[in-house]
Amino acid sequence: MASIAAVIGRAFTYPVLQAATALDELELVEAIDELWVRRIIREQGGDRYDFSHDRIREVAYGEISRARRRLLHRQVAEALEQIHRGELDSVAGEVAAQYAQAGDNQQAYLYYRQSAQVALAQYALRQAGKMFDAALRHAPNDPTICLNLLHEQNFVFRSSLQFVRWEKNLEQQEALLSIITPSDPHLSWLIALDRSTYCRLTGEGDRAIDAARKATELIHSINEPKGLARTYLTLGLAYWMQSYMTEAAVAYEKSAQYARQSNDSTIEIMSLHYLAATGMFSGSGIDEIHKLLVTAFDIAKATNNKAQLAALYNKLAYCRFVRGLGDFEHAEQEYKQGLTIAREIGQRECEENLLSNLALLFIHQGNYRRALNTIYTALSIGKGRRDYWRYAVAEHHLGTAMMQMGCLASAQNKLIAASTQLGKSGNHHFEVKARCDLGLAYYLSGEHQQAQIELTHVLTLVEGHGDLRFEALARTRLGYALAASGQLDEAHKQYEQGCTLHNQMGQHYYALNALAGSAQVAAHQGDHATALAHAQTVWQTIAGQETDATVETARTLRTCYEIFQQHGDPQVDDVLNTACAQLRRRVATIDEPEHVAKFWQLDDHWFFKEVTADRLNALSD
Repeated sequence: MASIAAVIGRAFTYPVLQAATALDELELVEAIDELWVRRIIREQGGDRYDFSHDRIREVAYGEISRARRRLLHRQVAEALEQIHRGELDSVAGEVAAQYAQAGDNQQAYLYYRQSAQVALAQYALRQAGKMFDAALRHAPNDPTICLNLLHEQNFVFRSSLQFVRWEKNLEQQEALLSIITPSDPHLSWLIALDRSTYCRLTGEGDRAIDAARKATELIHSINEPKGLARTYLTLGLAYWMQSYMTEAAVAYEKSAQYARQSNDSTIEIMSLHYLAATGMFSGSGIDEIHKLLVTAFDIAKATNNKAQLAALYNKLAYCRFVRGLGDFEHAEQEYKQGLTIAREIGQRECEENLLSNLALLFIHQGNYRRALNTIYTALSIGKGRRDYWRYAVAEHHLGTAMMQMGCLASAQNKLIAASTQLGKSGNHHFEVKARCDLGLAYYLSGEHQQAQIELTHVLTLVEGHGDLRFEALARTRLGYALAASGQLDEAHKQYEQGCTLHNQMGQHYYALNALAGSAQVAAHQGDHATALAHAQTVWQTIAGQETDATVETARTLRTCYEIFQQHGDPQVDDVLNTACAQLRRRVATIDEPEHVAKFWQLDDHWFFKEVTADRLNALSD
């Protein structure tokens, strides 16, 4: 009796023991009682028992001959199958291990694979990875079976960002494919999809597109609607990563269409999600983008698709604060809901993306302590592969935080490194974002010529990609640098274009930064009526609103203050109070005294500090 119990494991149940032995009930009870009296086993409640000590079990197991062990392991495996008939998912791993010890590789392979798929469905990625490894060890000597197993396991490595294991799997898949004759287009298609996804995430954009195009050719030869949906989604993602927004949108439309035809809700959700993401970079209105995201979210919620819910919380939150008019609290709640789900299901890629964007929210909110803590957490996830493109995005956000704090030299170094890495990997729209901030950092440092060069380069990069959001931002910031260099007419042109583009996309707050720039130009050129009208429009729009707490907001408020002051407009005090309150909130989140000093050295920050000091001195006199 001790032998069969030892074969089951440290813990065992009465029903399994009964099913695995030839004893009748009375004999079994007497045998268990004897082990219990001798304190070899302990009762654990109900029908459960365990060995009093691991060493006791080891001794009992070691006394069994190898041949008898194999027999007993098979008996235990069959007992588990008998008892759990109809609900084998819960014990598939145990059954697999028993068949493996019994030397039955075929049954072990089948149950390990089943256990891996159960773990995937439960988002237990680490367990799934182990079960796939075990299934591969016991799989038949059939390259087709092994190749499919490796393909299924790739999802684990992608989700957990295990790039080294993922690359090894791809190499094994390609080696197996080379020995399959005749060639199998379906297997070739699977490998092309896997390779495209891997290359996209590791910054090999051109290879990602080539592999996705190959997959598209192969799937059309197979003509499988569900496969068509998945393939066009992969193609869209590859195009999107390289900033081919028009081509990406066409691919996403096709993937959504095929997904609906084949009732593939996951692909439909992802297609709508990335259509919205494409719209964010190509000039779609905020309301149109939000509608796509809500439609995708409703499908994800109805189907309890946790992976897609986490990703959509990320985009919905971003969509809130990208308008520039606050709503930080709701956005933060959505980011945190997404993070909870991503961590629950082990989606490290999604977790890093959520953290990076949450940090960006804190930057716009002017809370640098929380921003930096969140960025460092995001960076810790991708640190194993510094060429992983999202690592460069998080580095960009770190540079942006440093810039907003006034640490301009550090900011420039981070932004140069991030934009260079993103450019190398072909992520042009993310490179554009980083370079747009780099141009602003140069302007804030007084390097106006360098700012013009950088922002003009940004405008060159966005040509042909339809990236209207950052074209608008780059034109506004180029206006700052041109105006500072005395090129007022050219600055005015850039402000006008930036304002028009921002309004076209529903980013009305960001349009106000450009309008404030036009007001400043008008004031310098002596057109005081236009300057006052623009300043009043700006202030009437943002007064009492929760806006971005950034260096550009300080610049816009300073413009309103100076124009109102010149015209004796009574709103001047409200502008001053708003600016000073926002600056105080921001600086209170900076911990290092050296960084606090740099914060106040930024021109527009220093301006309000001096004005406030002058007023206090006047009152004391």
